Amino acid sequence: MTLFQRLAATAVLLLAALPAAAQENGTGAPGAGEVYVENTAPQPLTFGLSPDNASWERFTLAPDQVAVYGGGPDWYILILTEGVELRYRLNDAGSYRL
Repeated sequence: MTLFQRLAATAVLLLAALPAAAQENGTGAPGAGEVYVENTAPQPLTFGLSPDNASWERFTLAPDQVAVYGGGPDWYILILTEGVELRYRLNDAGSYRL
């Protein structure tokens, strides 16, 4: 298993384990129509977010960076690693560590 595949597997586990957790940096939980995404990796993380699982917007987070994304109740995330596509539906008002 390559490093990227291991990172992808770790992201899967974290996404499954933290769908509705509050952000731990003291700012509280995300509100309705928002999701928090935190990059816990030592390198930048690039991913896509979509409100409809069809049109995607690309984002990049620096190591240890947290961002809040808002815009609607339905969220999907897309991560590509060495040709492996990971696509998940996110919970509204959820916090995710990747």
